[in-house]
Amino acid sequence: PTSGIYHKLVFAAKARGDRKEAQRYSALEEYFLGRTALEKSDLLTAQRHLETASQGLPDDASISFYLAETRRALGDSAGAVAGYQRCVQINPGHGRARRSLERLKR
Repeated sequence: PTSGIYHKLVFAAKARGDRKEAQRYSALEEYFLGRTALEKSDLLTAQRHLETASQGLPDDASISFYLAETRRALGDSAGAVAGYQRCVQINPGHGRARRSLERLKR
């Protein structure tokens, strides 16, 4: 999936009058925009999109993980730790988040 697909799904859900689905798709669009920005090392843009995504889908482990990765890359250790902890809380088996959390706590 891409952010463009989710953008179209937002409009389709709105056309059906399904606000809840539109909000979900909007959060997924923000997630993919954030991931794309992170891949391009545009960290501030990535953080903005991923924070918006996390507000729309607070129980999504992937969003929490990539937001933590972005915060770590920006030098925000406390924010990264909080993000990794949230990720592990949502998905206790998330190995990358657990390893990153252990490295930051050292």
